[in-house]
Parts: sequence; structure tokens; C-alpha cells
Amino acid sequence: MVPYAATFVTPVSTASSAVTFGAIVAIGTEYGLVIMRRFGAPAVVEGDRYSLPVIALCFGAVLGGSAALGVALSWTEPYWVPEPILVLAMYLIMGRRERIREKALGTALGAAAAVAVAVIGLSPWAQTALAVVAFLLAVMQRATYWRMYGLYTFSLVLFLASPGDVGFEAEERGFQILAGIALLILGLAVLHLIVGRLARRYPQPELASTASGA
Repeated sequence: MVPYAATFVTPVSTASSAVTFGAIVAIGTEYGLVIMRRFGAPAVVEGDRYSLPVIALCFGAVLGGSAALGVALSWTEPYWVPEPILVLAMYLIMGRRERIREKALGTALGAAAAVAVAVIGLSPWAQTALAVVAFLLAVMQRATYWRMYGLYTFSLVLFLASPGDVGFEAEERGFQILAGIALLILGLAVLHLIVGRLARRYPQPELASTASGA
């Protein structure tokens, strides 16, 4: 998290401002923990067991790299690149890897729908009304994640875009989120290779079952 936080660091003039920013970070961390408990993140997930330092290094590098990518390309809102990594990391902890594919699909469909709206050229009030409807529909689609995130992306683009800039907003937002997902997949691939090599170099002895020892 250090490279990620350092990428967005903002100089402050007073100690009180520094304390305020620190409190916001602390509240955000607590919010993440509450969300994980709210969605029932299990204490133990079935599957491969990875070394905690290796996981921390890989995800830290991916987060820092994604943040630096957005800043280096001078995007006005570069934090949308690491956003899918932070969100999908929670689902990975919960053992829901399919969320990566569903989030990518929903992002692409939502951005494409926003581009279609840009071609039509709606009035500002109609654009806002459509964004509100899409957001309400997204809230009602919790059972189908790709559909929910597609509607959420669509409404987000319409809300953030100024009149006449819907196409630009859809392109930039969609590309940023998809870039973050691609970096996450790359990080998982690197993590798999490292863990596989460590497993071959330092094999762990299998535990004998209690039934065989009885």
C-alpha cells in the first residue's frame, strides 16, 4: 500500500490538515474491513495456500503500478485504475474469482452503452434522468454481478460526464477500469508462477491422516 498511497500524496500546509488526511485513510481502512465482514468474507477459503509475504509483495506492486500508470498518463481521475484491484481483492479473499470476468464484462458493456447515448445526444436533464434510472436498476441486480456493474458503469459515466463529453468519459473510464483488471490478472499470473516455483523448491510434507494412524 505504500507505493499506492505515495502516488496520490498531496502536500499539506498545516499539521491539522495532515491529521485530517490520516483520519480519512484510517476510516477508509475500517470501512473496507466492515464491508468484508458485511459480505461474509470467510476466515478460511478452500484452495491454494500462498505465502503471506509473497501475496503482499505482488498485490502491493500491482496497486502501486496501477496508480502510477494513471498518474503517468495524466488522467484527471487516475484512481479508477486501482479501483477494480481493491474491489476484486475483496472478492478473491471470499473465493469469488469469477468476479474478475464479470466485472470486465460489465465495464465493457456499460461503457459501450454510454457511447451509444453519446451518439444519440440526449439533453442534460434526460441524461441525468437516465443515469438515475440506471443506478436504481443496478441496485436491484445484486444477484447478477456483471449486469449490476454494467448498469453502475453506465450510470457513473452519465453522472460524471459534462454535456457533450459522454463519449470521452465512457472511453476514459472504461479503459481505466479495464486496465486495472488487466494489471490484476497479470499480478495473479506472476503470483501463481512464484508460488509454483517456491512449492517445487521447498516442498511441504503431507500430513498423515488421523484415520491411518488410528
